[in-house]
Amino acid sequence: MKKVWSLFSVIIMMICMTACGKQDAELNTEHDHEHEHSAIEGEINLRVGLVDYKGTVTAKAVEQFVEEVESRSNGTVKVTICDEGKLGNEAEMLQQLASNKDTVDIVVADLKHLQKYAKNIAVSSIPFLFEDYDQAKEFMYGEIQEKASEDLTEHNMRALAYYADGFDCILMKNEVIHNSNDLQGLRLAMNTDEFETLIYRKMGVNVKDLSGSEIEDALKQGACNGYEDHILSLQHKNVYQNIKSLVLTNHRYNASGVVISDTFWRNLNEEQQDIIKKAAIQSGYNSENMMSQQEEHILDELESQGVKTFHIKSSSFWDEISVSLVEEKTPYDEIKHDVIYWKEH
Repeated sequence: MKKVWSLFSVIIMMICMTACGKQDAELNTEHDHEHEHSAIEGEINLRVGLVDYKGTVTAKAVEQFVEEVESRSNGTVKVTICDEGKLGNEAEMLQQLASNKDTVDIVVADLKHLQKYAKNIAVSSIPFLFEDYDQAKEFMYGEIQEKASEDLTEHNMRALAYYADGFDCILMKNEVIHNSNDLQGLRLAMNTDEFETLIYRKMGVNVKDLSGSEIEDALKQGACNGYEDHILSLQHKNVYQNIKSLVLTNHRYNASGVVISDTFWRNLNEEQQDIIKKAAIQSGYNSENMMSQQEEHILDELESQGVKTFHIKSSSFWDEISVSLVEEKTPYDEIKHDVIYWKEH
């Protein structure tokens, strides 16, 4: 029975990949193979792989990218969207790009997944780095982020743009956070890496590694004062049941990278590269605007449910962050001094 089920799963995956494929793509499911694009002439067919479902900010941004590319190119560049993980999860699709397989040309993936190929690329997730989306946009399309993505080319990838996945906030059961001093002694459920955990503990936070129903139980029992979450995800939760205040710390900026096969890119002419690059950046800008508007809508809904919202400037926390960046070993040691200079100037 297990063999039959395994065979059935393979058949379904092949059907999905073929449906999203170019007409001239030949998929080999038994052996890895390298694919080199010949000089591209005439009509170009691109496949964009993502895990997001239709209607999400990322999916809408990709749709706008497709419209822009096809419009700018007068229809000579066609783009097929392979959403909802039809070509695999993010790690699998990135591996397809890295292996130069002819299964996908552009992948939208969380920066944390891209760190496997460019260790500095998620530098924008440093706590309290941005006040708002305007600052985030300035950074994501600036020199530091460009430098952070350079190692991608060693793995047959090239960054085109970045899509906003939103800011994180802190939801509190009773207390309110006004500045860094208010963090002292708080027990917060947070999803942090080793460096972030170190930073928050130095700021006096007792970081709890909890998720899902564990957080709800901890809040009820008083084991936690609050927890962090994406603002975007709050639209699907009845947070007001255990929460009295929402603190807009913007302490973590979440983003995805839009990366293209470097082999494919190098076989495009300059005009084609310009069309695809500009369309990707414009869709990245649009994702920032859409995400900001959606978060504002969610916050309005929460306030109508009785949740009080407070906003804190990230600059009030930056002194502690910059000290930790200088004194501690971080995932971004090669560029952390550039980041500090950018933030402070």
